[in-house]
Amino acid sequence: MARPKGTYKFTVEQIETAWTEYKQKCDDFCVWEVSAGKKIKVPNPQIYTLESFLIYLGMDEDTFDRYKGIARFSRTVTRIRAEVFACKKTAMVNGYGNVQGIMFDMRANYKITDKQDLDVNLAATITQVVPKVINTGVPLASSEKDIQE
Repeated sequence: MARPKGTYKFTVEQIETAWTEYKQKCDDFCVWEVSAGKKIKVPNPQIYTLESFLIYLGMDEDTFDRYKGIARFSRTVTRIRAEVFACKKTAMVNGYGNVQGIMFDMRANYKITDKQDLDVNLAATITQVVPKVINTGVPLASSEKDIQE
């Protein structure tokens, strides 16, 4: 049965709470490594992704996009998308995580291109400079032979 018109699975507050929890989970992520024969817990913060957040929230991306068109959700959805983009960009610029993977994601999902991929159309204008000749009564030299010392 469909949800009554004007009602939604989540409230703005629930989405914002889930976003805060998700970010904390990513920031606190650790891996176990062996060092000097001992198993140690090493912090390994995860990069925020919209896909992982939506799995955490239990929502698909199409529904999340529809929420953006609803006035009371628009600001929250836009901010979350901006934070995800900023996190990925920061990670790429600072070399966190798999930079090539992040670059692939940025190209595929955000239409980011490398400088050499840019299509630049330049229009060139050729200007001919013609010196103005002032008649001083002195003949102009046409070769080195005409120049007197």
